[in-house]
Amino acid sequence: FVYLADIRKVALWTGRCVYCAQCVDVCPTGALQMSDEFLLASYDNYDEKFIPLKEEKIEEIRKKLEEQKKAKEKAKAEKAKTEKKGSK
Repeated sequence: FVYLADIRKVALWTGRCVYCAQCVDVCPTGALQMSDEFLLASYDNYDEKFIPLKEEKIEEIRKKLEEQKKAKEKAKAEKAKTEKKGSK
């Protein structure tokens, strides 16, 4: 695995994966999940090649994460504001 911290994604080499989802079942933090989204650089799974995320895709993911974070903070602030009004 290669962890890309700034976009909170994990890249892994498909040659080592048999798509059994056992890693998902035993992950202590629930951080892993199976997905249909992947790119192969070769039709041979044992090639150990992968297509890294392009810089534009990384930026797109960063922006999406930032938007989600802002929306979550806004919802939290609205909830606190509503609760404050309700307690008066």
